[in-house]
Amino acid sequence: MRKIFTAAAIGSAMLLGPAILAQAAGTTTRDTMAQQREDVRANIKEKRDNIKDTREDIRSERKDIAKQHMDIVFMRLDAAVQRLTGISDRIASRIAKFKEHGVDVSKAETLFADAKTKLEKAKTDAATAKSQAQAVVTELSTLGTTTPGTIPASVKKLRDSVHTAIESIKAAHQAFVKVVVELKGKKDPKETATTTPQ
Repeated sequence: MRKIFTAAAIGSAMLLGPAILAQAAGTTTRDTMAQQREDVRANIKEKRDNIKDTREDIRSERKDIAKQHMDIVFMRLDAAVQRLTGISDRIASRIAKFKEHGVDVSKAETLFADAKTKLEKAKTDAATAKSQAQAVVTELSTLGTTTPGTIPASVKKLRDSVHTAIESIKAAHQAFVKVVVELKGKKDPKETATTTPQ
């Protein structure tokens, strides 16, 4: 019997405990419940604010990653254009040297002119892509004020522009390869053999 009485006493103390404490503190159960509701609402508001902050942080990180990616892409495009410009200069000097020695390089000159045109197109395509990238970065920085659907369209235009620049660089490279292949078949009559006769 003692066990039953102890269990009943503990159970009633648990049920009546908050009410007794509230009455002892001078508040009613309604006031306590209202305070608990306010605490829960405050916690919910705080969690929503934390979620908003987290979303802002994620957006900021995505912008940074996109900018880094674009910087790497344009660094590679610029490096490719610079390499092709160096190749163009070396081929021009080689053509001038052959011409000076009286070698017929008319076909190589025609191919070289075509390759230079393609190189200039690659340079303008790369510059266009770079300016579009800056426009997209500006648009991304005003993310909250743009209308829905405009950013994916501008990003698609940027992708197309970068793809066009890459294809132009590849075409210019292929054109320079054709010039080099044409020049490889030419021999300079002024050059002497490097081997000694026996």
